[in-house]
Order: sequence, then C-alpha cells, then structure tokens
Amino acid sequence: MKPVYREIISLCAEKEHVTVKSVASYDEAITAFIDYIPDMVTLDVIIKGGSGLELVKQLKILSGNRFVPMIFLASHTTDSVMDKCFKAGADDFIPKPFNEVLFNIRLKTHMRHVELMKEMYRKNKALTYYQTMIEREHEMAHHVLDHIQTRSENNSDQVAITRLSAASFNGDLALVKTRSDEARLVFVGDFTGHGLPASIGALPVMQAFFDAVDDLIDINQLAIKINKILFSILPDYMFCAGYLILMTPSGEFTYWGGGMPNAFIRQ
Repeated sequence: MKPVYREIISLCAEKEHVTVKSVASYDEAITAFIDYIPDMVTLDVIIKGGSGLELVKQLKILSGNRFVPMIFLASHTTDSVMDKCFKAGADDFIPKPFNEVLFNIRLKTHMRHVELMKEMYRKNKALTYYQTMIEREHEMAHHVLDHIQTRSENNSDQVAITRLSAASFNGDLALVKTRSDEARLVFVGDFTGHGLPASIGALPVMQAFFDAVDDLIDINQLAIKINKILFSILPDYMFCAGYLILMTPSGEFTYWGGGMPNAFIRQ
C-alpha cells in the first residue's frame, strides 16, 4: 500500500481511538500480525514483496479461531478482482480513490463486529468452564453415592432392584438392608435436581437409613427423622419423595409413602 494511503488510514483510525501499526511489505505484515495480534487488517491487492491475496490467506491461518476482518483497498473494482479478494478471505472491499467517510463507516461497523465476536468468545469460554464444573460435580456425586450405596444389599431371591445408572446422580435412590432381627428395610426415593445438589440431600438420608437399620427404628420414626434432616438442609425448592417398607420374617409388611405415586404391593 502506498505511504499516502497508509497515512490517511492511520489518521482516520486514530480519530476513532484505534491504535494503528503500519507496515510497508509482505514480510513486515506477517511479523506485525504475529507480534501485535491486531483486531482488523487493511491492505492493498498489490503489496511490496508479495501478493495481497496470498497475504490474506496467511493471516487468516495465523488468526486461528479469532475473527479478524480483512479489508482490501483497490483501484480495480471489477467483479473478477473482488471475487478473487473474497475467495482469498477478504471480509470487505473499499475502492480507490479513497473515501474517508466510507472508510470510517466500514471501520466502525467492523469494530462493532469484532467486539461482538469477542463477547461471544468470552461467553462461550465461560459456558465451557461452567459445563466442565457441572460435569465434575456430577462425577463426584456419582462416585460418592456409589461408594455409600455399597452398604446396601445386593439383589437376592427375595429382593431385586434395577438401577438405570447414568453418568451422574439423577436423584433416584434405592436402599435395602436386613436388620439384626431379620426384618428387611427398604427405601426408594427421588430427589429433585441432579448431580451434586441432589446428592447433598441423599447423603444424610442414606446415613439416617443405615442408622435406623442398626438401631431397629420403625419406619414412622425414620420418616420423621428423614423429614427433619431434609427440612433443615434443603432450600424450599428442593425435596425428596419416597417409600419406606419394612418386611418382617413372619410376613408382616409396613409401608410408608410420601410424595410418590401409589405403590403396587402384591403378596
């Protein structure tokens, strides 16, 4: 680009409080782009030491995922010239002789686009970070609850529980344990929410369940205890619905349900 055009463009951009780095050749442009990481580039089709079309291709590669508008200035505005510029990677085209008003309009427009893209990148980065944190929380809740649920009995001829395990804790909880008096205690619950928030309530419920097994507490007392625990730790928009079942060796069957659909019980 001729020195006079570089000077005019620099003056126009500086009036808009844009910092300008001006270079005179192909190699200088490559070096300046790497060193200064500009938000926008203006160039001529014909430049010293190389082709403006090839320069744009190289700068697009160097820009990576960044959006860097490339604006060509050219005295030849034929369709074929503009077609070559846009195919090379140009984002805009300003004809010569240079029009300061037109350039200022294009400059402001592209700078707005650059700021919008930067904001989008920032938000995408933040979303990616939060998504990663949520996945880690889900994984942590999954491992913690899996470890605690090992105290629950495995399937047998008398009891079978099917868990459709997901990668994260989905709020469902099923516990079975035979007490020292041979009565079998069962809890089936469903927490609102997923992952770590749901596991916060599930952990003390598990502890209360296994304490009830050890202390031979009946299910009415256990229901009251669980309700008090959850009422004290959960926010008002979270809750747990569940069944409690106690089956004795003599065949007696005690059932308690709260917030769940009606259970189907068959002897």
